[in-house]
Amino acid sequence: MEYIVRDIAGNTSTLLIKVKSTRPPLPAAFIPTGTLFKHNLQNEFTNDKVKVIITPGNLYDELDFNYARLPRKPGTYSETHRIHNKFTPIHEKFSLWIKPDSDIGSHANKAVLINTAGNVASGVYQDGYVKAECRFFGDYYIRVDTVAPVITPVNIRDGSNLRAVKSITLRISDNLSGLKHYAGKIDGKWVLVEHDYKTKLFRYNFDADFQPGKHTFELTATDQMDNISTFTATFYR
Repeated sequence: MEYIVRDIAGNTSTLLIKVKSTRPPLPAAFIPTGTLFKHNLQNEFTNDKVKVIITPGNLYDELDFNYARLPRKPGTYSETHRIHNKFTPIHEKFSLWIKPDSDIGSHANKAVLINTAGNVASGVYQDGYVKAECRFFGDYYIRVDTVAPVITPVNIRDGSNLRAVKSITLRISDNLSGLKHYAGKIDGKWVLVEHDYKTKLFRYNFDADFQPGKHTFELTATDQMDNISTFTATFYR
């Protein structure tokens, strides 16, 4: 390669440079370590214990899907199944089927899939599997939810005098599948109970027309697996 530089007076300088060209190496072919999932296709992974179905458009890119089987945790009904990894996002829910390793028996309708991050997916027992729609990849196993929500009164007890308060206040908690429905009644008639998500309190607010005297308050809470608890107390207004 030759460079020639000339100034305004016509003086020139020349620079010769030797250049050697080489062909760049071809990039190594991608070899997946697991199962290659395409973002624009329906993808399935199946073995004797699990089945994963991801619909088209649910992945953001091609995915080298990996699976591993981990030891069973105490109190569970299956081994722990590593469904890819928790760090990979997915656009919407995917279908996950897990086969129990022990007999669920009469608790089949209470089975849920839960991952080690604490995310719970309500399940359906069908064809020998617990099936659920899951929002995250991660390590999943089967548990059963037979425990009803816990209703904790804050300012009401049986026989309470509530003439000086503006509302009836309670808390509701659930140990596993989460709250699905709640309903309040006074003297057998439905009343509006509101959930304050900031304080996690449930409130019935008295209005100006509330009749004085003795009344009965009832709150029923149902979790995602249809376990039900009821709190009842009489009060005076």
